[in-house]
Amino acid sequence: MIQEQISRAWNDLSNAQRKIAEYVLGNIEDAAFMTAEKLAEACDVSEASVIRFANRLGYERYSELQTELR
Repeated sequence: MIQEQISRAWNDLSNAQRKIAEYVLGNIEDAAFMTAEKLAEACDVSEASVIRFANRLGYERYSELQTELR
């Protein structure tokens, strides 16, 4: 589950990635259908940070993270 993945990766996340993680954990249903750009806007971070967040959790693409959230 995404909660476990975030928990395992927490210490390796940047500040921007932690903002994304907190948003995702609090808004899983919304985040599941957001583009990387929209998630970045919601978290006030760059789109690149969202992509790196997905990669840090072990996903090759952001779309794989979306699928997991759904």
